[in-house]
Parts: sequence; structure tokens; C-alpha cells
Amino acid sequence: MVSYGNALDINEIDLLNYFLNDPETKVILSYIEGLKSDAREYLELLRKATRLKPVVICKGGRTAVGSRMTLSHTASLAGSANLWETAIRQAGAVL
Repeated sequence: MVSYGNALDINEIDLLNYFLNDPETKVILSYIEGLKSDAREYLELLRKATRLKPVVICKGGRTAVGSRMTLSHTASLAGSANLWETAIRQAGAVL
């Protein structure tokens, strides 16, 4: 388990890449409110990861209330729930 706070030093791409390449990691589970990094790069890496290991994404801020909570918690915009769901499923991960 990793808690990386406000992603000042590392971000979701760094962590996904680490767990993708870690031979001890069999399943990747990620709670994410919003991306601090490049969305395209993240989704490309997510596609690569899902070809090798099961990946489950727990996405915060998927409802109107959750989106407001995410904004107040991390000051990140959660983004469109439909867009997230589509992108994550197309990459082969489980939402």
C-alpha cells in the first residue's frame, strides 16, 4: 500500500509503473481522485499493466456529492464519470 498525498514527489504514473514491474505484485488496486499527470501517458501505461496483471481502479468523485468532496479534499477536479469509466474499461481495468 502506498499513500502519496498531493503527488508532489511521485505521481500515479510512477506508482503504476513500479507495481507493473514488481514481480511480487500480483494485482494492482488503485484509489484515485484525479490525475496529476498526463492522462494519455497514464492510460497507455494502464493498458500495458492490464495485459500483465489485473488492475482495479477505485475512482473517487464519481457522483455529484463525491465530486464536491474530491474538490474540497484535493482541489482536483474529478472529471466526467462517464469519461473515466469509458477510459478505464477501454484500458482493460476494472472500475
